[in-house]
Amino acid sequence: MNFKSFYKRILLLLLLLFCVSIETRAQEDTGVGSWYAYHGYFDLSPKFELFGETQLRTANIITDLENFVLRSFINYNLYNNVQFGISQEYHDTKSYSDQSNNNVDTQEYRIALQAILHQKIKRISISHRYRYEFRFLDQSGNQRIRYHLQFSMPLAKKDAPKKLWSATLANEILINTKPEVNISENRLYGMIGYQFTKTTNLQFGYMYIFRPDQTNLPRLQFTLTQRLKFYK
Repeated sequence: MNFKSFYKRILLLLLLLFCVSIETRAQEDTGVGSWYAYHGYFDLSPKFELFGETQLRTANIITDLENFVLRSFINYNLYNNVQFGISQEYHDTKSYSDQSNNNVDTQEYRIALQAILHQKIKRISISHRYRYEFRFLDQSGNQRIRYHLQFSMPLAKKDAPKKLWSATLANEILINTKPEVNISENRLYGMIGYQFTKTTNLQFGYMYIFRPDQTNLPRLQFTLTQRLKFYK
């Protein structure tokens, strides 16, 4: 199999789906919300990494908080391009209705197992993330599998002294596995990143969430990422 040709086709397909999602958004009445996120990568040793994440998800651009997420992972680098991790998570979700007194607030705790594989083809970095979630919503013991495929590349020329700008295109599919098997969501997004320092990066972009039998959700994304090394 020609993997370069395969990934080019996947990338073109994601670009096409992204354009279609924007066109579909123009025909919908759903308001645009936002996801504000902080990602912290803390390298404790060549093998172990601590990852911390905080998310604020709003139904409108800056108002009507829908989700508050706290997520922490302990990751182990088996090889330079293969990583395994386990997490403990907290999710606070608010569902809005036409009448404000009918809003529902749900608190959820999760444990997740994941594996991440990294590849590089010329200047394009590719990552595959496989995550299995044990969700404690109720006594039914909800569980879900997620697959995240991401393409990233610098926007500066190859011989440029600084590569401050970058582009990312990704897709994630979420599938419920218990109590029954069905597609939960599909998240397609594109982002532009700016590298402020060697350790700090800011990304902003647009995400479209496809939800079977529910209203699809357009969302702006703002993500601040830091990577700090705590060993020599």
